[in-house]
Amino acid sequence: MVYNTRKATKTTIRYRNNQGYQNHRQYFDDLKNFQTYRELNNDLNPNLVQPPPQYNLVFKDEFTGGQLDRNEWGTGVRWGTFHKEPSKHGFYFPIDGIGPNSTSISVAQDNLVLDCIYDPKTYYMSALTGRDAYRYNSLVNNCDEGIEGYYQKITEFTIDYNGGSVFSKRKWKKGWFEVIAKCPLNQYMWTGIWLQGVEFWPPEIDLVEHDSKSDETQVDPKPNIHIGSEGTNVNHPDYGIQHRGWLIPHLEYGFIEDEDPMTLYKPYDRYVQYVCHWTDDFVKIYTDGVLYREYSTDKLFSLYRDADISMELILNNGVSNEYDHDSTFGIDHPFANAPMYIESVRVYQAP
Repeated sequence: MVYNTRKATKTTIRYRNNQGYQNHRQYFDDLKNFQTYRELNNDLNPNLVQPPPQYNLVFKDEFTGGQLDRNEWGTGVRWGTFHKEPSKHGFYFPIDGIGPNSTSISVAQDNLVLDCIYDPKTYYMSALTGRDAYRYNSLVNNCDEGIEGYYQKITEFTIDYNGGSVFSKRKWKKGWFEVIAKCPLNQYMWTGIWLQGVEFWPPEIDLVEHDSKSDETQVDPKPNIHIGSEGTNVNHPDYGIQHRGWLIPHLEYGFIEDEDPMTLYKPYDRYVQYVCHWTDDFVKIYTDGVLYREYSTDKLFSLYRDADISMELILNNGVSNEYDHDSTFGIDHPFANAPMYIESVRVYQAP
């Protein structure tokens, strides 16, 4: 399976007006006000939004069997065991979660546990085969300008953290995707709950990326949606590689994170519901039971309306791309682990 991930250029349409654009400030305020209410009342109770009543439950996993159901879930991700440009990403996600000295995927106490563990792993360029054959090509031929030369010269590199990751073996064409999870508590974490195109990329819908900074208690939930260029053949595997972009509304209307951050109240001490509702007409993202993003599919081109486009669900733990292995990171360089707990996954679809 080949995925095209060529970097967008400065001329890429990154932030495009979309339906709900004028409401995104209201959506931001709604969620932020709800988190303020939670903080004032120390409210850790679940707040759940329900799927449309006519929808049918087509998939459910509550991780009650004591082990991962390998008929339903694959481990790692299909396109490699590390992100491109390893120097900018501090974690790898091995098959089965098995690093040199650690295991980052387990099922315990009716939860899927995806850990992030300090366990440096050395990769050898000559041995990047199997899943990592695509990664080899992206490192030496298809990275940011100037990066290719670096990886063409070196023979090995080391990545510090083992991050647990799983992907669904079932693929879905639209629906209501719901994950209830507890995020890690530590500095510079970068976890993801996301949908990714099966045949090619984009599409991608991020229900949430948990982003913590130097203050591990400040967790910014970042939903996201990736798009391609208008006027190309959306069924071609190369769709979107020349002009792709992503919609991050708090950049569209000038949110400055340091001045006006969105911080979930103690998502590491409670289970939070994350939802994507994907239809022919819209993509809606709910965080903690509150509508947080809304996109009209006619503004996302035909990619998200195409009847043949299917996506898989990916759940992963990991370290932020702001991570610097030379900096103070957590307590006692660095933390022993930082688990992410998945309580349940449900998918509903229209009849």
